[in-house]
This record gives sequence, structure tokens and C-alpha cells, in this order.
Amino acid sequence: MTTTPQRRKKVTSMRQALHSLLRSWGVDGKVRENQAVTLWSQVVGPRIAEKTEALRVEDGKIFIRVLSSSWKTELIFVKSEIIQRLNQALGGRVIKDIIFVGGGRRSAGWPKAVD
Repeated sequence: MTTTPQRRKKVTSMRQALHSLLRSWGVDGKVRENQAVTLWSQVVGPRIAEKTEALRVEDGKIFIRVLSSSWKTELIFVKSEIIQRLNQALGGRVIKDIIFVGGGRRSAGWPKAVD
């Protein structure tokens, strides 16, 4: 089945309609913030993703659990670059800061800390 130009226009219109609806409800920013959690691994790549876990976003701050203090230190040096890449993936200035937190309970499947 081929997609006609007219059909593509309807898909774009549906996307715009959904975006407008979310904006009118005042939740479009929250949806985009939560997309940052989903996109984290893709944006930072596999090396960093296996040592971190995106937890949540609050008021433009994404909270990231880090496997070890040495990784936390390394990530602080590239924090502004990660923020820039996240915002690029999200299509706007959604993430303003990254809060790296260490230790705590790990999700199932997380490797043991090895510095």
C-alpha cells in the first residue's frame, strides 16, 4: 500500500492536532520532559547507558542514577554536551540541568559497581 501525498498531510495534521490538544491541556511540556527519560540511553550511547539509569524529570531537571562515584565525576565533565544532545532530540529547550545521583537501589539487571 502506497501513501499518497494527501494521506501524509492527514498524518501530519493528526500530529499537529495531538500537539495542540496536549498544549491546551497544559501537559505538552511534561510529555516532552518524560520523553527525555525514554531517550536517555539513545542519546548518551551504550557505554554511558550501561553505567546510568534515567529516573525522572522534575522542572526541567533530569535525575540520573550513576553506577559509581568515578562515573559520576566523568559525567559532570560532559553534562552540558549531554543536555544539548537531549534537547536536540526533544526538539527544544526541555532539559535545563542533569542531577547525577549515586548508589541507592538499582533496577533489576544493573551490573555490580566496578570502578
